[in-house]
Amino acid sequence: MAALQDATQSRFDVAMPHSAACWRWLLAHEASNLWVLEQNDTFTAVGRTTPPGDEVLLAEAAARDETAARDLLRGVAALVPGSEVRVVHRAGTVTAAAWQEFLDHEPRKQAEQYYVRIPDVAALLDRLAGASSLPQGPRP
Repeated sequence: MAALQDATQSRFDVAMPHSAACWRWLLAHEASNLWVLEQNDTFTAVGRTTPPGDEVLLAEAAARDETAARDLLRGVAALVPGSEVRVVHRAGTVTAAAWQEFLDHEPRKQAEQYYVRIPDVAALLDRLAGASSLPQGPRP
């Protein structure tokens, strides 16, 4: 599961991988459900949903390829009959490309919030200052 998430997040400048402790917690608690698609003893897709109800939200989805992504979405829909399955859109990912044709709603694009610890704030500010000190055009 972690490898699929790492591969999905590796395409982006800022990533938020789960720690081993977070994965253990996600597997143990009942506030959400983790769904895994396995083929030939290999995890090919993973996603997390809210508990079944009138609507189920599928989030943090990651897949090896578009076929696995479609199979994950179909599998989740089959496991929660009577519930509408909505997805959290992760632009630029395999799941976003694979699911576009199946969605009858606008994917949820609400920003997710994370708390990030920055071990060396001065180094970060120096890097940001360096990025903003590129030559600028004339100012009015």
